[in-house]
Amino acid sequence: MRVPQSIGEKGSLKWVQKMLAQSPNALETAVRTELAISPNSTIDWTSPRADDRHAEYRDADFLEKLGLERFADDLRGFWPTRGPQWDALGLASDGKVILVEAKAHVNEMTSSCDAGERSREIIDQSLQLAKEHYGAEESADWASGYYQYANRLAHLDFLRQRGVDAHLVFIYVLNDRDMRGPSSAAGWADVIDDCYTKLGLKNDHSIDGVHSIFIDVA
Repeated sequence: MRVPQSIGEKGSLKWVQKMLAQSPNALETAVRTELAISPNSTIDWTSPRADDRHAEYRDADFLEKLGLERFADDLRGFWPTRGPQWDALGLASDGKVILVEAKAHVNEMTSSCDAGERSREIIDQSLQLAKEHYGAEESADWASGYYQYANRLAHLDFLRQRGVDAHLVFIYVLNDRDMRGPSSAAGWADVIDDCYTKLGLKNDHSIDGVHSIFIDVA
């Protein structure tokens, strides 16, 4: 699904669009450093793009934007329609696939699954599979509290289990005064720690392919 966006006026929508419109931009610089992408490698940010109405992508269309449409049938069995809508998608020339989820304030971290019964069955099965692969505690509830974080982890696992060098990058915005967001990485620490605790994950936040980047927009 392709979802055109208006020009962002606040929050993470604003900052992702604004950063990717600049050259060089803080997002790409931080991603290159975190993922150890060589200066000789390029990154094609396939979304959002001004010439594509700043569209964001989900379901099989997000795979197509990354050249991974061969997994579209697998994804349909893995997740119901209206799955995660990615804030940004990038493809590095060294083969790394970049999935971006951006947050401008701590309240954006929390959400719960409200899918219907049939969709919920599929989601629960896929979340359970991801929990096992990540070594999460069996009793952890991935559908409540930090569901958005969990379903992004599940989609990362979906790709990596198929041999894709996929990376899930969480962008945490600092000094978003309009949204009254945290002014330092320490301001995000409690909610990120709580997220990992509730999801039953390692408290050192060490998951292959998952990256946390803090970008100051002041």
